[in-house]
Parts: sequence; structure tokens; C-alpha cells
Amino acid sequence: MNPSSQSELISIDQLGSPPRVEKLWELMDIAWRLYDCSQWRFDSQKYKLFYSHPVWKLNGIFIEQDPESKLHREIFAQAMATKNPKNILDYGGGYGCLAELIATKTPGACVDLYDPYMTAINGQLINRIRNLKLNTYDLILATDVLEHVHDPLKLLEELSHLLVDGGWLLLANCFEPVVLCHLPKTFHLKFSLPIFAKAFGLKFEGCVDSTHAIWLRKVGVKSPFWPLLRVQEKYYQFIYPVQLFWYKWGAAIKRRMPF
Repeated sequence: MNPSSQSELISIDQLGSPPRVEKLWELMDIAWRLYDCSQWRFDSQKYKLFYSHPVWKLNGIFIEQDPESKLHREIFAQAMATKNPKNILDYGGGYGCLAELIATKTPGACVDLYDPYMTAINGQLINRIRNLKLNTYDLILATDVLEHVHDPLKLLEELSHLLVDGGWLLLANCFEPVVLCHLPKTFHLKFSLPIFAKAFGLKFEGCVDSTHAIWLRKVGVKSPFWPLLRVQEKYYQFIYPVQLFWYKWGAAIKRRMPF
């Protein structure tokens, strides 16, 4: 069966009743294998096909219905409104559902949406852009993005350059192996992201309310020494399994220690 005929088989009914995120993940993995994508080698053509697959439209439908996803989007939009931003960028925002919600919460703000793969038309309240604007945005949102890219540090640097001084960056990521398009080389950022953020002039400012999202703020302009940064990246990738083990079991181990 060729890719186009497999694409036609994607439907909301495949997620069960009620829809289950685990079934959605299974369909994503089918699409990933369909285009022979690799977690360790970036192929722009294969990735473009994968992120253009109808399963991502299904993902958009699912998150519009899922109570947890809807709650998180509402929290993000409310939290962003408290920063009184004038120029907002939703980086990797897909079909623009969250960007539209943000626009309703921040009337008067200019909301741009950039996604290297999605080609949906503009919404009523947002601008879908093809070229990014340096030193322009006082607030950038990137949800579920860094875990999908082969060089998240370069992307983090790029986002810092898009921010004005004092601008805010809201990141929400799932550095977990729930789907094949979550790349293992990024998982160390579950623990090391605030450390690397400093190299780009970004300061960790805490979590976004009670969610897994975090705030970073641009406090300066830095040009990191990339050879050293790559060594640090390899180090944190190496120790990630130990950090993950301690994250999951450290409290239980401590309780059983005799001292």
C-alpha cells in the first residue's frame, strides 16, 4: 500500500470512544515508519512528508476535544495575557488553534504564527508568516517543539534572537519516548534546559502556573562558544539515564536510607 492510500485511512474513529491519546500516538508512529524517518538522521524531505501527514490534522482535532489539552491551552493563554505583550509569536503552532485563543485573550496584540511544515491559511485573528523577524517579539510561545528537532540548542538560540530584550519565552515540552518523533537526543533537556538557556541570555523564571510549561526571560545577548556547548550537550545526554532514574526513584531511595 502506498503512502497516499494509507493516509486516506486516517479517521477520528480510530482513536476510540472516548478518543484516547495512546491510539493517536500509535497512528503517529505508523506515519513515521511509513516515510522511513530516522530519530538519529535528519532528512528534510522525509520529515516534511511526515509532518504533512493527515495524522497531524487528527492531532489538531483531538487536542480541541481533550479536556487536559484544552485546560493547558487556556492556562497558557491566560498566563501570556498577564505579560501585556504587543508582539507575539507562536513558533511551531500547527493549524493555529492555540494562537487564535491567545489572540482573543490579548486584544490589540499582533499574533504571528510560524510553522515550517503546516500550510493552513490565516485565521481571523492571527498572521501566518513565512519569514521570522529578529529582535521583534516580546513574547514567544513554543509548545511541543524542541523534542521534535535534531538540534534544539540551535533552535533555542534562534528563538532568543527573535525576542526583544526583556522578552518572554514560554516553552512546553514532552521529553519522553511516547512517540517516535520525540527524539532521544533531546530528552536530557528535561533536566538541562535551564542550564543551556543561560548560554543564550535566557533566564529561567519558573513554571507556568501548575503546568509542565516554563518561563524563560531574555536578560542579555550572548554568543556562546559552540565547541564547549557541544561537549556539554554530549555530557548531559550521557548522564540523562542516571538523572531520569533518580528523578523517578530518588525520593523512595532516600526514605529507605538509614541516615
